[in-house]
Amino acid sequence: MEEDSKLRRALRWLRDHRVAVLAVAVSAVPLVARLAPWFPSEEVLSALRILLGA
Repeated sequence: MEEDSKLRRALRWLRDHRVAVLAVAVSAVPLVARLAPWFPSEEVLSALRILLGA
């Protein structure tokens, strides 16, 4: 059987852990917004909330 590529394994891991990855992203957005005031944090947070179903 052919071995999975690194990209396929990474995508499978991301799919399996998507809630944790999105939770980390929600936590990191305010930090990025403090470091880069031009960062569109409200738009990013609203998109992440939609993806999380919150």
